[in-house]
Amino acid sequence: MFLTQTLNFGSGTDTTQLSFNFSSSPQSLVLTDDNSAPPSGDAKLRLINVSPSLGPADVYIVSPGTDINTVSPTISNLAFGAASGYQNLTAGNYEVIYAFAGQKSIAIDGGSLAFSAGQIRSFVGLNGQSGGFTDAFLADVN
Repeated sequence: MFLTQTLNFGSGTDTTQLSFNFSSSPQSLVLTDDNSAPPSGDAKLRLINVSPSLGPADVYIVSPGTDINTVSPTISNLAFGAASGYQNLTAGNYEVIYAFAGQKSIAIDGGSLAFSAGQIRSFVGLNGQSGGFTDAFLADVN
């Protein structure tokens, strides 16, 4: 099955389009990018959940190696087919973790990710090609 969709983009607007879901019911998510500069010394990160097997997720942005049992989610209950707003992060290393909503069971662990001042990124939670889960780390700007 294929997805056919007509999209209209505004002049001067940066956009991210993701096609996702199981092949029997494809979907599309169109997001307007906020590529305005983050505050001085910061990076911006948007979190996206397009993993139908994961469903809603609690997402953690933590220092590498942090035990998520000791912290609250950065974003709670990020719905399947949805994106968060951009999160401002002080430049440095972070670990992005997607857990099943309301649980501390890790589904996706992005490992240690380096963020430089001025960067704008999107982190996408996905189904793995052969089962399980995976992620994509997208450079929106810089």
